[in-house]
Amino acid sequence: MSLVKKLIQKAEKEPGLHYRNPSVPYVCSIPGGLSVGSKIFIQGMVPSKNPDRFAINLLRGNDPEYSDIYLHFNPRFQEPFIVVRNARAGEWGKEETFGDSPFRPATPFLVVISAQSDGYEIEVDGSKFIDFNHRDGLPLTNVTHLSFTGDVIIHNIQIPVETLPKHLRCSIPGKTKIGDIFFIRGKIPSNGEGFAVNIQCGSGKADDIIFHLNPRFTEGLIVCNTLCDDTWADEQREAKMPFTAEKAFELFICVGKDGFHTWVNGKHLSKFDHRLEMKKACTLYIEGDVNVKDVWINSAPIHLPPDFGDDTPRDLQTSPFQRFVLPTGPVASRIPYGLVPGSVVVVSGFCDKDPSRFYINLQCDNSDEADIMLHYNPRWDDPEGEVVVQNSRDEGSWGEEVRTIEKFPFFRNSHFDIQIFCQDDKYRIAVNGVSQVDFPHRLGLSRVDHILVNGDVFIHRILVL
Repeated sequence: MSLVKKLIQKAEKEPGLHYRNPSVPYVCSIPGGLSVGSKIFIQGMVPSKNPDRFAINLLRGNDPEYSDIYLHFNPRFQEPFIVVRNARAGEWGKEETFGDSPFRPATPFLVVISAQSDGYEIEVDGSKFIDFNHRDGLPLTNVTHLSFTGDVIIHNIQIPVETLPKHLRCSIPGKTKIGDIFFIRGKIPSNGEGFAVNIQCGSGKADDIIFHLNPRFTEGLIVCNTLCDDTWADEQREAKMPFTAEKAFELFICVGKDGFHTWVNGKHLSKFDHRLEMKKACTLYIEGDVNVKDVWINSAPIHLPPDFGDDTPRDLQTSPFQRFVLPTGPVASRIPYGLVPGSVVVVSGFCDKDPSRFYINLQCDNSDEADIMLHYNPRWDDPEGEVVVQNSRDEGSWGEEVRTIEKFPFFRNSHFDIQIFCQDDKYRIAVNGVSQVDFPHRLGLSRVDHILVNGDVFIHRILVL
């Protein structure tokens, strides 16, 4: 296994805050700030078309334009490529530019920022790149936020935090959208009375709440509601309590077209219809009698990989979604309006800790004998080693396999996002924002009306755009 894969897996297992596919520009808080030994993991990619520059900033405050900047890490792409490092305490200090830039357009990267007593150590793709010393008046302990600006696509941000605060506020990238998933892992303390998870329109307690999930242990029920202009609406009550004192839980909140869908420990809890305008919500706020270990804010991966060019003309930022939410496999779902050139299928999930294989089929019905237009089949147990197999099946007969061995994109016990872009002559498939394979149409794209997913994975989200 490569060093980068090991670092990514390590980061995903660390408790704390995890963001997938955040839109840029983006600012997120660092709960408890930084201390010696703190690390931040950032996976991303630079667009292929005329990138100018991007920046990663450590700030005091949430305004990159006016806040003091404790570390300004700024790759630039005018020849010769350089990486500028600097800091700002009212005014900018002296730029540092020594060292060859490790960043290239259309190439994925992993940046790890490690806080040390005398400065920040920055690694790129598993190798030390540079040290940046703390500037006068900008101590490590004053850092409160992380920001991203410029020409960059961010796939993952991992901020390991050993103990998350009791009142936890997390910014929602690009505000709340259909397809977003909020995943919270924690434990209920003994003698707890209840807690609340709010998806709301600001960071204050008086802001409108689009979705309020409130387990009340003393009453033995779950309350869902909205708050608008300081007025609570009618409560939706669920007379069941899936949370148990002193036991760990996993809570999924998934944003669908028809409302907020909630699962606890893999079992469906409730659906709460949209009452207020969802896209105004920008903050996830958690408070009450709960010890939160992990928070994942998993946005839908709706950007094109940078090397896909203009082959897919659909505007993914504004396209309507068809939405299916299924927390575990196997999955068999109808695609209501079929697929056409420009359609995008997104499958997000989590690989088992000891997987053998799984598959995604785009096919013409849900029977065992159905024609399969695309069979996408990652395998860990193949005699050739880790390989992704693509194929099709026509009238019961499999075609010739297309086998992709280089750069196997799936990690054991880790999250993934698969994007299948339907084009006039082929499927273009990307994993975690990086293009992986093209598969030509052998059977008609218009015949696809079902998607099947099965194997050693847990499926969190299927989107058809």
